[in-house]
Amino acid sequence: LPDAPLTRQIRSQVKVVSNLTRNVVRFGNQLRDLLWRYYPIAAGLFCDLERYIVLAFILAYPTPQAAKALTQADFTHFCRTHNYRRTDLIARRYAQLSSAQTYASPEIAAAYAPQAQTLARVLHFLVSERDAAQRVLTQVFEQHPDAHIYASLPGAGKLLAPALLAKFRDH
Repeated sequence: LPDAPLTRQIRSQVKVVSNLTRNVVRFGNQLRDLLWRYYPIAAGLFCDLERYIVLAFILAYPTPQAAKALTQADFTHFCRTHNYRRTDLIARRYAQLSSAQTYASPEIAAAYAPQAQTLARVLHFLVSERDAAQRVLTQVFEQHPDAHIYASLPGAGKLLAPALLAKFRDH
């Protein structure tokens, strides 16, 4: 017997989320590799390259020289504008930024910066699309009559539970 339309929709949405996640990882790795070549502090300043604040930082301050020119007030304003509220970490992150060594010359940084900004824009788009697709998947999954069974499995999170449902199918 074929699966119910809702199960097929869940299966399709799981594939969308999985493909977007793979691309987020792929482009995140490319961006991290590029940043390590000329701007290593940006790769680890806010922990995870998938965070919107990191991508906005790379777009706004694409070179170590641009980041070095930031005052603490400018950096704090940037963080607050991007909903980063950890005041204790803002000061620590600014200290890391201002004390970081600049490994790349301004010429090298200028050569790599456009590529980093392009990757940051692509990654921002992919992350926002993945998040939107995950929201749709969660909504569709919650409508399924067996959702509570899969959601109750230990360790089955917002992607694994629907993926298991799609894999085991209706029958």
